[in-house]
Amino acid sequence: MGSGSSSPPRFPSRVGAPWEGPAELGVLDHGKKRVLSVGRSLDPQTRAAITGAGCELFEVPSVSEALREMLTSLYDVVVVQASVMRKLDGLRFVRQLKNQESNSDFMNFRGLRHIYDSVPFLVPPLEGTSEYAVFEASDVWYLADTTEVSLGDAILRATELS
Repeated sequence: MGSGSSSPPRFPSRVGAPWEGPAELGVLDHGKKRVLSVGRSLDPQTRAAITGAGCELFEVPSVSEALREMLTSLYDVVVVQASVMRKLDGLRFVRQLKNQESNSDFMNFRGLRHIYDSVPFLVPPLEGTSEYAVFEASDVWYLADTTEVSLGDAILRATELS
């Protein structure tokens, strides 16, 4: 699966104007649900569930590449491994983007927070566990368990929320 566009983001030319994000950049709705996966690859069953349902799956190995993708494209669901490059950096990324932590190690998320506030983010189970986290909005999140709802099914359900 590709990671989408590799060209750098085009920022608005209006100095001082608030940035509206991917919509301002002319990103078009392609009609298919788009899932961005950050960190290690999803397991084969989850990948098959996503692509088998007709969703486009984009995978990137790092938070910085995820930010680049999110600046240039809209996604219906973002799946972020709890630990991408360092211990729990993926979880911190999600919490900071969803505005649950005010100090950001990554960047100023002001523009992306507005755009991705209603986009569900999922954090898959840690190795050896079955619980995963679903962040539906900045103030709505919960834990779920793969023994009850598979990660693939949870991602597909989440595509209907955005």
